[in-house]
Amino acid sequence: MSLLSKYLKSISMLFQRTFGSELQLEIDYEVIAHILAAAWLSDKKNAVEDWVEHVLGRGFVEAQQKYHPAAQCVVKLVHCESIFVEEQASGVCLPARINMD
Repeated sequence: MSLLSKYLKSISMLFQRTFGSELQLEIDYEVIAHILAAAWLSDKKNAVEDWVEHVLGRGFVEAQQKYHPAAQCVVKLVHCESIFVEEQASGVCLPARINMD
């Protein structure tokens, strides 16, 4: 299994645990590129996996609680250049928090 497939599967499983199978997740190409770059640059072996579980997982839960999306909705994970990343997650070049809009 490629690194990309591994991360996409992990994100998809986390998304389905949070939202169920009725919703669809779309991940922007730039987000995928940032995740792969962070994995390549990280000194910690499981840094991206930890980020997916803790930071992205928390973002999914917050989105679920805030928006209560209906069945057949699409949730998009996109890169946002206009928002300054004030802090990064420990050991990985990814944001410590997911912004929702």
